[in-house]
Amino acid sequence: MVTFEKIKDCIICRKVTDNYDGIARKLDALGRPVVPKEYRQELEWKEGDFIGIYVYKDFLIFRKLNTKCIFCYEERKLIEFEGKYICKKCMNKIINKVQWG
Repeated sequence: MVTFEKIKDCIICRKVTDNYDGIARKLDALGRPVVPKEYRQELEWKEGDFIGIYVYKDFLIFRKLNTKCIFCYEERKLIEFEGKYICKKCMNKIINKVQWG
C-alpha cells in the first residue's frame, strides 16, 4: 500500500506506515498506483497527460510535465524533439521557413 500527499504542483507517494490515517491505495498487478481523483482534478491531470516520476529517498514524486508547444502553447498534436514539444502547425511553419527562406 502507498500513501499520497499533494504539495504544490506535485503528488508525493510513499509506502504506508503503521500509523497512517490518510489516503492509501494498493498497487495494481503492473505496479501502478492509482492517484486519488481529488488530486487529479485539483491539478487538472487528464488521461493521456505526461507525468514525470522522480525518486527522492523513500518517496516517489509525480509531476505533470510541460507538454505544450514551446512557440504557441498548443496542447494537441505535439511532436517531441530533444525534450521540447512543438505542435504540427508550428513544425510546418519552421519547415517552410527553412525550405523557402
